[in-house]
Amino acid sequence: MDQYDDIAEEYYDSSRHPTCANFREISKNFLTENILYLIESAIIFDIGAGNSIVAEIKSEIKSISARVVISDKSRNMINNSRSLHAYIDAVCICDAQKDLSAMVDYFGKCDLAICNLGDPYNTKNFWLQLSRIVKDQGNVIFTTPSYEWSQSFRANHQNGNLVSAEFATKNGVKHVPSFIHSNKTQSKMMDRYGFQIQSIEKLALNRLSSNNISEKISSSIDKREGVVTAYIARRNY
Repeated sequence: MDQYDDIAEEYYDSSRHPTCANFREISKNFLTENILYLIESAIIFDIGAGNSIVAEIKSEIKSISARVVISDKSRNMINNSRSLHAYIDAVCICDAQKDLSAMVDYFGKCDLAICNLGDPYNTKNFWLQLSRIVKDQGNVIFTTPSYEWSQSFRANHQNGNLVSAEFATKNGVKHVPSFIHSNKTQSKMMDRYGFQIQSIEKLALNRLSSNNISEKISSSIDKREGVVTAYIARRNY
């Protein structure tokens, strides 16, 4: 069983986990602002999808005609996408850090890989796997909680544990993997596996549509600072 199976049922409950909801909304707004990447792609892979943000955007923007393949290591997490099945062409249960090749079996390599809040699998092994399934000159949009926020929050609230995220669930406190790097380290890792950075953007709380801001975020960082970091990169063989 994957560690995220334990929290899958309540992960998208904004009342229980407002931090996750804030991060997801900020990331979705960024993807919507960069919608041309989705519109101009024929094949999109949504990696570590859970409740697929790509399928959700596709359901709202009819000009997106891409085939969408979603993957997740956790079957329970990916079950959160069931209501969006009409906008998903294939589902793959696979470990992003071990082998993503099954995603290619459906329609070939992708034009665009979306890694929304990809910190649970943000390791060298993942970027190696990703390099094998993105077309030459294909694009990657990778978002993650910001390094500045995670350093501040985890140092003060998780006893300095910087490689996991803590969830207070109805069944007790759970810890799941979360690898968040500085811009420099992240960029070097992506470049090593053939992903040339096109842009890095710090996404702040002003992207939220409401004032329902998680205390975990607001108490750990200035509201004008980036709480999510977005990387756009191009695959160069």
